[in-house]
Amino acid sequence: MMEGFIAKLSNISNRDLVNEGAQEFCLKLNTKSNRKKLVRALYGVSRNRLDLLPFHARLVRTLSPILPDIPTDLFTLLKKEFIYHLRKKDQNNLETKVKNIRFIGELCKFEMCEKSDALWCLRVLLEQFTHHNIEIACSLVECCGRYLFRSTDTHLKTNHLLDQMMRKKSCPQSRYKTDNYGGECLLLL
Repeated sequence: MMEGFIAKLSNISNRDLVNEGAQEFCLKLNTKSNRKKLVRALYGVSRNRLDLLPFHARLVRTLSPILPDIPTDLFTLLKKEFIYHLRKKDQNNLETKVKNIRFIGELCKFEMCEKSDALWCLRVLLEQFTHHNIEIACSLVECCGRYLFRSTDTHLKTNHLLDQMMRKKSCPQSRYKTDNYGGECLLLL
C-alpha cells in the first residue's frame, strides 16, 4: 500500500491532490517505517522534476503538525547533501545540486526549515562564488529570495547577501560571467 502512495507522489500537481495525499497518509499509512519511506521518497525526487518540489514541500507542511519528524528528517538529508556537494567541488550533477537547493528554498517558504538555514546556504555559496555555485546561488534566490527579502526578520541580511552577490558579479577579476544569473535573480525581487 505504501508503494502505491509513493508512486502517486509523482502525480501530485495541485493543492487538492496534496491535501488528499496528506489525509490518506495520516489515516491509513502513518507508521514509523512508512514515515521514513515517505521522507526517502520525497528526498529522492527526480532531478528532472523540479515542478514537484513546491507540492512536496506543501505535503510536508500539511503533515508537519501531526508528524513533526518528517520535515526535520527531510531537511537533515537535504542539508547533508548540500554540504557533501559543496565539499566535493566537482563540476558534475548540476541538476542534482539545483534540485537540492530548490527543495531547501521551498521548505523555507513553507516555514519547514529556518530562514537562517537558507541564508547560511546562500552565504556559503557566495564565499565560493565560482562554477556551479553561481547557478546554485541564483536558483536559491530565484526560489525563496523574494520571501527572505520581504520578511522583516531577514530583510537586512538578505539585502546584504544580494549586494555581495552583485559586487561579485561585477568584479573585473571574475573569470566567470555571471551577468545572466545575477541580474535575472535580482529582477525577480
